[in-house]
Amino acid sequence: MSYVSMEPREDPYYVVRNDASTNIDLVRLKHQDFMQQLETGNLATDRQLKGLRRVIMRDARKCQQQLKDLELSIQMVTNNRGGFDHIDDRELAQRREFIQQNRAMLTAIQEDVDGEKYKVRVAADEARAVEELRSQDTYGAKTEVEMGNSNYINQQQALTKLRMREQDETLVELGQGVDRVGHMAGNINEELMAQNRMLDDFERDLDRAEEEMGFMLGKIAKLLKTKDHCQIFTVIALSFVILALLLAVIYG
Repeated sequence: MSYVSMEPREDPYYVVRNDASTNIDLVRLKHQDFMQQLETGNLATDRQLKGLRRVIMRDARKCQQQLKDLELSIQMVTNNRGGFDHIDDRELAQRREFIQQNRAMLTAIQEDVDGEKYKVRVAADEARAVEELRSQDTYGAKTEVEMGNSNYINQQQALTKLRMREQDETLVELGQGVDRVGHMAGNINEELMAQNRMLDDFERDLDRAEEEMGFMLGKIAKLLKTKDHCQIFTVIALSFVILALLLAVIYG
């Protein structure tokens, strides 16, 4: 896709867009690999396949966030067209189209790895895994009752293994959630530090203003030969009143 108004090196939008394009392409390739492995793999037992799915979900979320950042930049330009004369309406439309197309693709990928079809496939694979585990061992059973007991034992073992795998996946997702919270906490910390720096600057400006005010009052005190601040402020106030009256008389 070509853009007419600016070269990429001149507009920060292109830096973010190019980075997002690279990340989206990687997600797309991983998704293709996932779908190929899914044809013969078992989501209930294949750890590599489940790990690839988690990576795709994580990277797709990051790409969606990058698209949101790009969308905010477009909104800023839209709200202040006078400040961005170098970006014309055609380019804005192209930027919106880039976001819409890639967002639709990422949403489709996320649906493939975490949507309703995926959940149906997981349920089917889990049922198949249970049947495979149930038929692994008869424990030397000969009678119908013994076979029933053996099937029950195999079924419970199969269910236990499946629950353990689900717990492992839940722990991994929980770890990813903790990482996201940590990232958010880092961003909040950076914002607080920036605000603290602003408060420090404001405090220094206030101290400087107080020093200048004290210096000015000292000069006035020398002029009036008094150190009583109340008298000084009274004189200043009366001076403003007299000045206002003079202006009223002159221009009235």
